[in-house]
Amino acid sequence: MTTASRVAMILVGAAAACGGGAPPAPTPIGSSEPGPVTACPGDLELTALARAAWGVEEPPPVELEVACLPGRFGEPGYVLTGSVRHLDDDDLTDRHTAVVNLAGEAIAHAVVEGLTWRDLDYNAERPEYRVVDLDGDGVDELLTWLSLSPRGVFQTTLAVTAIQGDDLVVGELRVLVSYDDTAFDPDPPGPTSCDAEVEILGAGAQAVVELTATEPTGDPDVIAESCLTPGRHRFVYRDGELVPAP
Repeated sequence: MTTASRVAMILVGAAAACGGGAPPAPTPIGSSEPGPVTACPGDLELTALARAAWGVEEPPPVELEVACLPGRFGEPGYVLTGSVRHLDDDDLTDRHTAVVNLAGEAIAHAVVEGLTWRDLDYNAERPEYRVVDLDGDGVDELLTWLSLSPRGVFQTTLAVTAIQGDDLVVGELRVLVSYDDTAFDPDPPGPTSCDAEVEILGAGAQAVVELTATEPTGDPDVIAESCLTPGRHRFVYRDGELVPAP
């Protein structure tokens, strides 16, 4: 199966569950365009920025977790990503990602609300981001690892999240990164595992996202659906999606 056909198998709607596993921890890198990138603020200022950007008010009491990535979004700014757990009888969690300028003014915002502990553990995608300009327009995109672990099956896919108006929109075309069902209970007919390393080659409009896939092990039918073929696979960002490089 070619890379193109393998990718076509995982074209999903924005609300569909997809992704998974524990991706390698991405490190933020800036865009190719000239201009300053401002380091993220300290914890107290960061928490205040997140509360304002996410619209979090007290009371009621909440437990807030936030991470920050610097970037360029028409002007220097930050990606603020994390969660707000509502410490009340319902004990629900909202998962936020916001792009703000240095003054804390929201440029774009996305939120998934009302997640239960079961959603967080099994049903809801967990995003990890790397900030990079993939098309050379001076506005960074978010290369996005999407993780999901239903019933011990760990899966990871890769997509691009981009600013569209005041929204953050995840591309529908997902690239397979990793799959592991060795923890699945009951045991599947042949535990399957595969993985790929992700690297960005070049910069701006010439940027290429390269995945180097390892040799998969396990059930051939699962491998055919859930793993890239061993070797290098290259993708470019075009029209809001990661697509196979020409």
